[in-house]
Amino acid sequence: DKEVIQSLPYILSINPTSNSQIGSYAIVDYYGSLTDLTLTMVSSIPSAIFCLRSLKTLTIQYGKELTISPDIVRLKSTLTALNLIQ
Repeated sequence: DKEVIQSLPYILSINPTSNSQIGSYAIVDYYGSLTDLTLTMVSSIPSAIFCLRSLKTLTIQYGKELTISPDIVRLKSTLTALNLIQ
């Protein structure tokens, strides 16, 4: 998952200490797996995100004219929540 995080065109805070985090951030577990991802003010979801093997929650905040790729189906075995917040 580290390679996916590094390939993203966003600056991500990793395991922020505050829930009031402004901006995009990721929660990474003890084993280095990205389990929760919040993207703020994005217009697309990079295809690399659909390669995350442990992603449980994907949140998109304030996305502008967001299109979700059919590739999201690649997350069907792990993704338990998709939150779209306007």
